[in-house]
Amino acid sequence: MFIISCDLAKTCDFSAISVLEKMSSLYHLRSLRRMHRGTPYTVTAELLRGMVSEPSLQCSGYPPVLVIDGTGVGAAVEDILKAWWLPLVSVKIHGGMNVIRKPGEIRVPKKDLILTLLSVFNNGRLQIAQGVPEGQDFINELQRFKVRINPKTRRATFAGQGAHDDIVLSVAMGIYIGEKVL
Repeated sequence: MFIISCDLAKTCDFSAISVLEKMSSLYHLRSLRRMHRGTPYTVTAELLRGMVSEPSLQCSGYPPVLVIDGTGVGAAVEDILKAWWLPLVSVKIHGGMNVIRKPGEIRVPKKDLILTLLSVFNNGRLQIAQGVPEGQDFINELQRFKVRINPKTRRATFAGQGAHDDIVLSVAMGIYIGEKVL
């Protein structure tokens, strides 16, 4: 089974798209793509639509699972994709404590996404395919990733001026859905 996962951004960060192949309990990171800053959401949506119909990502006649960051600006891309009748799982990232499931949507604390990714990664269940151009960027982001918890609000935030977490979040959302939903 393939999982296409997209963390959406435009001006302050980058949109990032990852393709994971889930084979039993293993994940193979087949592709990573960081969009250029300022890429219109319509272009990103069109790219995702093309990826979902890509024959190499079909598994026994089933399309890949499409996971998108439906938080904030992601809602606009979600609307575009739904207008095209593409089935998707919308991940709404928040800083709270609880996971809330609704049909086609899951609200997940950012810390849960990251902890699930780290568990899979640390147990050797995530393999990065040879030749993935941004594979090293993923490792670098993961090494710089720090979580700060505000004791008053209990919000988890990414720490590090000038650093990005778009690739990490793209992979984390795909793995979370693969581990907790599928």
